[in-house]
Amino acid sequence: MRHPKPGDKRGAELAVFKPDRLLVAEALRSRPNGFWTVDEMAAHTHTHRTVAFDHLQALVEAGVASRVSVRGGRGRPANAYRYAGTPLEVSYPPQRTRLLARVLSRSVGGSSSVRAEARQLAYDAGRQEGGLDHLGGDYQVSTGRIHAHTCIFGSVCPDARDVVCEMHAGLVEGALEAEGRASTVIPEGPDGMGGCLFRVA
Repeated sequence: MRHPKPGDKRGAELAVFKPDRLLVAEALRSRPNGFWTVDEMAAHTHTHRTVAFDHLQALVEAGVASRVSVRGGRGRPANAYRYAGTPLEVSYPPQRTRLLARVLSRSVGGSSSVRAEARQLAYDAGRQEGGLDHLGGDYQVSTGRIHAHTCIFGSVCPDARDVVCEMHAGLVEGALEAEGRASTVIPEGPDGMGGCLFRVA
């Protein structure tokens, strides 16, 4: 696979398209304000650290990731990687999911009754999923709060936050109902590390 030249958007898309690299790119996007070390990424993707390093370096060249230095105790700072916030879609040909989210949020957001119906549909979907473990958000439930360590709608949330968070809350509420834990779930927004928070009333 060729490495993209600076400013070569199609080359960047091709660099990301490799299936294993897509997993790495999605992991980076799950922590938009956090970072991953090479060892963390290798463990997350079940690959050798050299393979994880190669993927991360290719994503830096593609503009999808940036390299940062972090301190972890004694010794020299270690390299880590974070999502670069690029608008590039990590697929080829690009999937315009963010554009779809923007259009749908505008169609839903203008009417309180439509938003309520959208939340109800999300609630029904959550019940059908059968529980929080089936949603894929790595949810931690504590008294009065739910922390989704990974936002399952992270790729579209920035373009439709109010609507997406409300629907995510409905989805979580339905999943809790499926587990026999009926609750009212209220979205509180991003946690700043790629996840999101909910209050349980």
